Amino acid sequence: MSFFKKQFPTLLILSYFFLSPVHFFSAEEKKESNSKTCETRPADYFLSQALRNQTRAKQQVYYQDNKKAFAYFQDSVVNFEKYISCVPSEKVNSLTHLNLSLSYLELGEYDKSAEQVNLALAKDKNNRDAIILQTKLMIRQGKLKEAESFLSGQISTYPDDSDFLFLLGSLNKELNQWNKSILYFTSLYDSIQNREGQPKYKIHALKNLADLHYQKSEAKKALFYYQAYLILNPRDTGARFQVAQIFNVMGDFGASKKILEEIYKSNPKDKNVELLLAEMYFVESRMTSYPYFKKLADQEKIPAIHLTNALFSVLKRDWIFADGFLREFIPKHEKRLAARLAWIEVLRARYSIEDLVAELKTVSEITYSMQQYQLSYNLAMERKQILEDMESKPEELAYNYWFLSNCMEKLGSPNRAILYSKKAIAISPESQEKQRYQLHLGHILLSDKIRRNNEALKISQSVISTNPGNSSAHYLEGYSFFQTKQYSKALSSLNKAIELEPKNSGYYFFRGLIYEKLNDFPGLESNLRNSMELTPNNPVTYNYLGYYLADKGIRKEEARELIQKAVDLEPDNGAYQDSLGWIYFRLGDTKNAIFHLYLAKQMLSDRDIKDPTVYDHLGEVYFHKEEYAIARDYWKRAIAMTEDEKEKQMYLNKINRKIPSKEK
Repeated sequence: MSFFKKQFPTLLILSYFFLSPVHFFSAEEKKESNSKTCETRPADYFLSQALRNQTRAKQQVYYQDNKKAFAYFQDSVVNFEKYISCVPSEKVNSLTHLNLSLSYLELGEYDKSAEQVNLALAKDKNNRDAIILQTKLMIRQGKLKEAESFLSGQISTYPDDSDFLFLLGSLNKELNQWNKSILYFTSLYDSIQNREGQPKYKIHALKNLADLHYQKSEAKKALFYYQAYLILNPRDTGARFQVAQIFNVMGDFGASKKILEEIYKSNPKDKNVELLLAEMYFVESRMTSYPYFKKLADQEKIPAIHLTNALFSVLKRDWIFADGFLREFIPKHEKRLAARLAWIEVLRARYSIEDLVAELKTVSEITYSMQQYQLSYNLAMERKQILEDMESKPEELAYNYWFLSNCMEKLGSPNRAILYSKKAIAISPESQEKQRYQLHLGHILLSDKIRRNNEALKISQSVISTNPGNSSAHYLEGYSFFQTKQYSKALSSLNKAIELEPKNSGYYFFRGLIYEKLNDFPGLESNLRNSMELTPNNPVTYNYLGYYLADKGIRKEEARELIQKAVDLEPDNGAYQDSLGWIYFRLGDTKNAIFHLYLAKQMLSDRDIKDPTVYDHLGEVYFHKEEYAIARDYWKRAIAMTEDEKEKQMYLNKINRKIPSKEK
């Protein structure tokens, strides 16, 4: 059902079938009747009666007594008309015409309603309520384009009005003008966040923005708005399902599966959930997912022309249907991982080894970009075995070893990453690629679990001696000095890297960190600003500088703007939401602080990420609100979440020193 069918129902359509119509006099009869009426009663009496009847009508609408409401609206029309007939037209104010228009609107007399609202606007062209009523009248008549055009022409007079923004967002959404709709709903949401707009619209703005960004395939933005909406309305299963679908598209199958199983537990008959769960199980394990697919098939729940049926066909070794379906499906859904994995099975069964090798490379890279590192590693290992059996070119096998090294690094196995890197270097011909593999090995050696700084430094200097124009080698050299706290030498290396590659934003960011260690705040800020200019869509830089300012307690409003920029660029990042909540707390805005900290908690929880900092921040906020029991509980949860003994003691000290004894 569309928004307008839900939001602006014609109140009394059914009433026309059992109520007598309003009696209309002829022109002469009406004139004579009005003349007598004006002689017997003062004009203000009729206005008073009209307003009283209109108020009673609205009360009956609230109580859903449409029959009585209709009758009161009829009476109000009669009295408004008597009042208008008794006074000179120039003395009838805009508000009276507006109220009469409203009564006609509720009676379904659209032409007369339009006549009166036009009179109201003629007497006061900027009458806000008349503009809104004119818009609603057009909506009732199904003139959505005209309504949007009319209202957008008035927005300059009321640029921050919540009702205007909400109506324009809804109209443009209904007209499939998504970008304009997003503009208006975003403005509405921002005005509410800035405490200027009407809070009643917050939940609607969030839901509409979530739906619109989802329609535009803007997964991260949609995810942010759905999660924010679900904080206000956690029982909306449909929205939770959309979140699961987004996680599925983004490749975060653990989070998607978790949500789907929660929904399925409460509603085991939800077919859409069952089908999406089938995809999850297929990605998780082709070997163990067959019983689930078989159960769905026995219950006739798998649609004939559907990805789920293609996956089931692969499990049954029915290659013909799967082949035909996937050939058409994959070009339209290139990152639908279940489909790509099914296609690998088809290639393995029916096509050449070269086709299989190419697809394994493509899908391993897709899964890596989705942070599915174990699956990416498994696919690359299969490709490695085939390449070795085929005695492929050394550079192709070297790339595969380098890729395996990246997977192992992400999986927290740096020693195995080193092993694969060394294999890539050993078989790679002398080239830029070989230097790339050497420098990657250097970065692994500098990782927290390894810290073989001297070896990394030697690698960087070896590459520099061979190719002094390699900026990445100078960067690695600087990083090596940084790790051993030789900050002046690190700065010299980064200066050289930037001289060679002045458009590399990462070099400026890292040079900023060096300046921070040298206690040179202007140097830190200047380099971070340079990094922002070169890559204005990188949220890390905005968040870093914003959090730095917030933590130092300086330029707090600027800090908020920087962190807000990071959130706008990556709205589903729980750490950025935490930063935003924290700066709101520093600004004294506990309401927005709690909202964003809860949002951060929800985002991290959905992805099974344990971050005690968010719970610590919530503890601080509730302690400030003197809600000590809640503060204590959050600090206790932070203690349970961290494995760092110093952090545990810090949170325990907060409980012991801050919380009154009676609340412990």
